[in-house]
Amino acid sequence: LFAQWMHHAYPRECPFPAVSGTTKPMSAADWMNATGNSASLTQEEVDDFVKSAMTKMDEVQMKDLVDSDWESTLPWLEDEELVFSHPQASLLEEFKIILRAISIIAVVSATINAVISAVFFPRRTVRRDVDKKVANKE
Repeated sequence: LFAQWMHHAYPRECPFPAVSGTTKPMSAADWMNATGNSASLTQEEVDDFVKSAMTKMDEVQMKDLVDSDWESTLPWLEDEELVFSHPQASLLEEFKIILRAISIIAVVSATINAVISAVFFPRRTVRRDVDKKVANKE
């Protein structure tokens, strides 16, 4: 729906979005080969096209001003297409994620153990070193 709104707000910059699978984009050369038509027009054909476009434009402006018929002027498709892809992870990727989690838990637990040892048991370590030095001197 947002792409449709963008098309109506900026019709020259944003093409009208088509539901996927309903159109088949092709290059100009592919179109000419598929249809057998030429991409060139004579001056007379161009003039006829411009005249019919001017007539249609007058009709559309009058219709909009009189009827305020926005449904036919601004077509909206109620189909909303959400583009989302979630690739299936392989077994190797799952294994890598588990190994990363285990390594993070190991690092965090080792850090917590070191902090607890340094905070709660520093005196025992110092006393043992002092006791060893005193015992060595005697």
